[in-house]
Amino acid sequence: MSNIDLSIIVPVYNVENYLRRGLDSILSQSSLIKYEILLIDDDSSDNSGAICDEYQNNYSNVFVTHIENNGVAEARNLGISLSRGNYLYFMDPDDFLSDDFFERISPQINKKWDVLCFGYNEIKENNNDILSCRSHTYSQIGLLDKSEF
Repeated sequence: MSNIDLSIIVPVYNVENYLRRGLDSILSQSSLIKYEILLIDDDSSDNSGAICDEYQNNYSNVFVTHIENNGVAEARNLGISLSRGNYLYFMDPDDFLSDDFFERISPQINKKWDVLCFGYNEIKENNNDILSCRSHTYSQIGLLDKSEF
């Protein structure tokens, strides 16, 4: 069994305007969760690949793989094959985590579950000005059967 709790897989393609905020939101988490960040650069034509390399050079738990453009599914699948964590988290490069995300999910680490679902906020922005924020929550907590999921 790996000593890494969580592998965070981020497919990257032409997201230079969002990538730093998303990565910083992961790296600023305070928690005992041991994690790695797998950045799969899908042949970006902007500065996304260079940003990935910069983070890899500055953080020992960030790993970058540059591939030919094969699409998001291929990037995620490669991330799965490279992951060393006991659990996987797929994060889009334009997403970012709340300050207490790891703290809130850490009680669930090492419990017996196949899928952990949690709410999120859908934020519409224009030049970092928030235009709207819509909350999405799950009403069910705990183990769900197939039909409930």
